[in-house]
Amino acid sequence: MDKEFKKNILKSSASTSIGTITSMVFQFLSVMIMTRYVTKEDFGIYVLIIVAVNFFNLLGGLGLELTMVKWVASGKKEEKDYILYPVLLMRGISLVFIGAVFFFLGKLLLSLYDVRLVRYIPLIVTIFILANFRDLFYNLLQGLNRFIQYASVNIIASVFRFAVVLIVALLYKLNIETLIYLELLFTAVSVFLQSMVIPFKQLLNKPKTIETYKKIIKFSLPLYMTNMVVFFNGRINVFIIGAYINAASIALYDVASKVPRAMRKMLQSFIIVYFPNLAKLFSKDDKNTAVNLMGKSLNILSLIMMFVVFIAFLFREEIVVLLFSAKYSESAMAFAVLVFNIYLRGIADLMGYSFVPAGYPKISALVNTIGSVVSISSSILLIPLYGFIGAAYSLLIMNTISIALYYLFLKKYEISPKLKDFTNPLFLLFAFIGIFYLAGNEWLYFKLILILIMFIASWFLLKEFRYMTDFTLKQVQGYLLRRKSA
Repeated sequence: MDKEFKKNILKSSASTSIGTITSMVFQFLSVMIMTRYVTKEDFGIYVLIIVAVNFFNLLGGLGLELTMVKWVASGKKEEKDYILYPVLLMRGISLVFIGAVFFFLGKLLLSLYDVRLVRYIPLIVTIFILANFRDLFYNLLQGLNRFIQYASVNIIASVFRFAVVLIVALLYKLNIETLIYLELLFTAVSVFLQSMVIPFKQLLNKPKTIETYKKIIKFSLPLYMTNMVVFFNGRINVFIIGAYINAASIALYDVASKVPRAMRKMLQSFIIVYFPNLAKLFSKDDKNTAVNLMGKSLNILSLIMMFVVFIAFLFREEIVVLLFSAKYSESAMAFAVLVFNIYLRGIADLMGYSFVPAGYPKISALVNTIGSVVSISSSILLIPLYGFIGAAYSLLIMNTISIALYYLFLKKYEISPKLKDFTNPLFLLFAFIGIFYLAGNEWLYFKLILILIMFIASWFLLKEFRYMTDFTLKQVQGYLLRRKSA
């Protein structure tokens, strides 16, 4: 892989990662305030509203986001300069239709969970429309390789969110009504900030022929189906929990998934860079370099997540109580299971995203459809048996099957990485989780000793871990030497 190419990926990943991590910290601080000042029931209803907004967001998205990223990143003038106008036109028509449907059906849907929500339907529809454009514009910044602007908007919006939530919590009152108004404000601010850094004048060019629209729709349709299926895989559990149990259980499950979802955002900060660069490699027909990039990415993800998952299992209760207060301690085991699920989801995502630039977008749709059927059916079975943690178990089943299917298709199209790139760290993780549960020792020093032993075992058993550790130490030493000489 070309050194300059790798350097650009690392620099871009660093920009998006810094923005993502910083915004995550402030968003977490916002959630920590909410969980302490809002009742479980109101917080559960708020979560339900956000999930509903995200669902209609995807429904009106038409799968145009990744199509736009691919065309803008391709460097071809006929694609880059004529993609935004048709995307905005089709997205606008879709949002008007979906917004009208939600406005008229919302009374029936929302009254099933809380009748108070009916009078907020116009506000919820407005949030849905703004959120749709917010997500689209983030994708546009991604395709334009404006990663610094992407990170800057993310950071400013999250700091603003935290500051306003803190002020309202201290000076007024946080309840379901104020949370809805605040969500509307935060979404509008994000869209405003994005509009300040996107060069609309350069990009808003009307296509000369109808063929452009046809190409966009043809490419976007399987992505649209994939997006809908992915949403059902990850968030339909909230509706099932609400139907089987209550709003408080929704709050418990959502709290358990806060850290894992933040971790997935960190993964997305890499994918924001990974996807367009992979698209460039496949567009140049450089399959070997593309497969090498995929394998390295899977390997680094597995090595990092191996330790993250193990720590999550060791300190699950301490983490939940520290972040969200003792009233959410019931979420501890679900939290640990969902962190492990993000490990599996990350592997599946890196594989799944590879099919789009390789020219096989239908594969992701097929695998995600199968995964969706597995996830929903297992949720319906496991949630009544195990409570809200049954939703976490269903995601584990789904992602395990998705990884197996993705790898088989990668093998079929001869673009598969080495299996050991992600399986060796996984086996080591299983071994140490097994040792922890067999020992049955919750003593702090025992946990710390286990982490140290796992580090030593990784050094001797995983050569990739040695390479990564050596590389990190050299970077730190180089940085310290530069600081000392300066």
